[in-house]
Amino acid sequence: LETLTRIHDQRPALPVVLNSAYGGYREQFVSWIADAYVTKSSNVGELIGAVRDVLERRAAQRRGTE
Repeated sequence: LETLTRIHDQRPALPVVLNSAYGGYREQFVSWIADAYVTKSSNVGELIGAVRDVLERRAAQRRGTE
Protein backbone atom coordinates (compact mmCIF):
# COMPACT_ATOMS: atom_id res chain seq x y z
CA LEU A 1 0.00 0.00 0.00
CA GLU A 2 2.95 2.29 0.57
CA THR A 3 4.09 1.62 -2.99
CA LEU A 4 0.58 2.34 -4.26
CA THR A 5 0.72 5.75 -2.57
CA ARG A 6 4.10 6.51 -4.14
CA ILE A 7 2.91 5.45 -7.58
CA HIS A 8 -0.19 7.61 -7.27
CA ASP A 9 1.83 10.61 -6.08
CA GLN A 10 4.29 10.36 -8.98
CA ARG A 11 2.01 9.13 -11.80
CA PRO A 12 -1.66 9.58 -10.87
CA ALA A 13 -2.85 8.65 -14.37
CA LEU A 14 -1.12 5.25 -14.27
CA PRO A 15 -3.72 2.49 -13.92
CA VAL A 16 -3.12 0.22 -10.92
CA VAL A 17 -4.64 -3.17 -10.14
CA LEU A 18 -3.84 -4.49 -6.66
CA ASN A 19 -3.42 -8.26 -6.52
CA SER A 20 -2.96 -9.48 -2.97
CA ALA A 21 -3.41 -12.67 -0.99
CA TYR A 22 -4.77 -10.53 1.85
CA GLY A 23 -8.37 -9.57 1.25
CA GLY A 24 -8.27 -7.33 4.31
CA TYR A 25 -6.20 -4.74 2.47
CA ARG A 26 -9.31 -3.98 0.42
CA GLU A 27 -10.80 -2.37 3.54
CA GLN A 28 -7.91 0.05 4.03
CA PHE A 29 -8.66 3.53 2.75
CA VAL A 30 -5.46 3.89 0.70
CA SER A 31 -6.36 0.82 -1.38
CA TRP A 32 -9.28 2.80 -2.82
CA ILE A 33 -6.73 4.70 -4.92
CA ALA A 34 -6.29 1.57 -7.04
CA ASP A 35 -8.48 1.07 -10.08
CA ALA A 36 -9.22 -2.51 -9.06
CA TYR A 37 -8.46 -4.97 -6.26
CA VAL A 38 -8.22 -8.71 -6.89
CA THR A 39 -7.56 -11.33 -4.22
CA LYS A 40 -4.92 -13.79 -5.42
CA SER A 41 -5.98 -17.26 -6.43
CA SER A 42 -4.70 -20.06 -8.62
CA ASN A 43 -7.23 -18.98 -11.26
CA VAL A 44 -5.80 -15.86 -12.90
CA GLY A 45 -8.99 -15.23 -14.89
CA GLU A 46 -10.26 -12.65 -12.39
CA LEU A 47 -6.94 -10.77 -12.50
CA ILE A 48 -6.87 -10.82 -16.30
CA GLY A 49 -10.46 -9.58 -16.40
CA ALA A 50 -9.71 -6.77 -13.93
CA VAL A 51 -6.70 -5.61 -15.95
CA ARG A 52 -8.74 -5.72 -19.16
CA ASP A 53 -11.60 -3.76 -17.57
CA VAL A 54 -9.30 -1.08 -16.16
CA LEU A 55 -7.52 -0.62 -19.49
CA GLU A 56 -10.81 -0.48 -21.39
CA ARG A 57 -12.21 2.14 -18.97
CA ARG A 58 -9.08 4.25 -19.30
CA ALA A 59 -9.18 4.02 -23.10
CA ALA A 60 -12.85 5.04 -23.09
CA GLN A 61 -12.07 8.02 -20.84
CA ARG A 62 -9.34 9.16 -23.24
CA ARG A 63 -11.81 8.92 -26.12
CA GLY A 64 -14.33 10.86 -24.04
CA THR A 65 -17.00 8.19 -24.19
CA GLU A 66 -17.45 7.73 -20.44
